[in-house]
Amino acid sequence: MAEINNTEINNTEINDNQQTQTHNQEVQALPIATKNMDVIFVQDVSGSMADQRSSVVNGINEIIGDLQKRYREPCSHCAHILLIKFSSHDNIRVGERVSVHDVKLMNPRELVCDGATALWDAVAIAIDRMNTSSAGVPATTYVFTDGDNNDSIKHTQSGVNEMIADNKKRNPMHSVLFIGSDPSAKRNAAGMGLDRMHTIQHDSHDTPVAYEVCRRALGRCVSGDTQIQ
Repeated sequence: MAEINNTEINNTEINDNQQTQTHNQEVQALPIATKNMDVIFVQDVSGSMADQRSSVVNGINEIIGDLQKRYREPCSHCAHILLIKFSSHDNIRVGERVSVHDVKLMNPRELVCDGATALWDAVAIAIDRMNTSSAGVPATTYVFTDGDNNDSIKHTQSGVNEMIADNKKRNPMHSVLFIGSDPSAKRNAAGMGLDRMHTIQHDSHDTPVAYEVCRRALGRCVSGDTQIQ
């Protein structure tokens, strides 16, 4: 039987206490949210995303964790999260809209990547959900993908463009951001009616940076420092 050294236990307890103190300091350093917010993640899980699973999971978890800290007590506002995972047109999985505090952090094993890319169909579902579930509430949809559309059967790029424009008229507090690591990213974003302020095109090895940029921008927005439009 392995023996436990009391010195190691004490050192572990000291390290745990230091980590707890650091965590509490980090939480206190984040400004409390000043508005309600709905966040929709439209996450590409097609086959080509397999090598980026860890970056995707870490990126989304960090955004969720940041929001949970900003909406801590005594915050009187609330945030809700909806995750849409998509690959082929017959593999678009729409989660439930839940409080940010009820979101379970993702595990890379849960993110199965296979199939094609039904980009327009997935984005159209997200816009429809913003129109219904998030009417009258500030909301942001983040579209994360590494490819071009190649499998949508219900919607087209021009149709999605019209849906985004209509959503903006109905709900001026809504926004859509397109984050892509494919050379087609800027073209696809422009085709959807999104300007460069709502578009990030990055190399695949910079995927963690792209999620971090989104985390910081969203954090500033919900805490009243900036406004995503």
